Amino acid sequence: MASFSLKNIREKIEQILDADSLNVRNNVIDTLFGMTTLSRYWNQKYHWTGQEVPANAFMFGLVINDWDRSLRSRNVNISTFDLLIPFQHINKIPDWKKSAEYQDVNEIMGRFEPIPVYARSGPQQFQIELIYQAEARTDSELKTFWSLERIEKIDKKLKSLVYPLYNQGFGAPPKCLLNIGNLYRQMPVIVKDVQVSHEPPYDVFTGLPITRKITLELQSSYPMWQAISGDQVFTATYGNGIFAYQKLSSDYQTVSRRRKRL
Repeated sequence: MASFSLKNIREKIEQILDADSLNVRNNVIDTLFGMTTLSRYWNQKYHWTGQEVPANAFMFGLVINDWDRSLRSRNVNISTFDLLIPFQHINKIPDWKKSAEYQDVNEIMGRFEPIPVYARSGPQQFQIELIYQAEARTDSELKTFWSLERIEKIDKKLKSLVYPLYNQGFGAPPKCLLNIGNLYRQMPVIVKDVQVSHEPPYDVFTGLPITRKITLELQSSYPMWQAISGDQVFTATYGNGIFAYQKLSSDYQTVSRRRKRL
């Protein structure tokens, strides 16, 4: 990432103050926001009003984790674009919660209290309430990503994540990668429950709801070969990069290379 001195920052601010064109001003502001590492995973347009919300599942949404292309091989009608489920609005960013489980050892005679022995850490479980509001139909003069038909497709994608896969043999629902800026970035999750509320009013031509509230029950689900230790979390420099999904950890790759040589 390019480094910026105080002189560079001052020059950029002066350009903002002297800019006559709104486009020029917005471009300079984007450059300033790009100076911080954390801003690479968020877009200030999510906070704007009166404009279309960006559709970016890698920044704000779910990405169906089809790393080995097994889902797409089962159904040729599924494309790479179909794996993306962008969020339009959420009621609240879910809280971060995780527990450590201990088992009490009570066999020590005369001990004034049991001795807790660490057993395991529990999964992260949380709820997200999504809000989708259609801004037009596809055949409307208003061109928008959040059309009634596209939201209907997103609705079907989310519902499919609690169904098994039967084509070419039995398969569990695919896992997803959750992205919400820097708080949840490429976090592997399984969808345990989906609830869709069809809010009035309804489109007079299709009968479809203009607004949908979709509640998801999610649980973290990292690969068996991936490990996250407390010292890594303690020394993490920014964001939640330590919790991000990794296809193969370095330790696993080292062991795999040794096995191949043997």
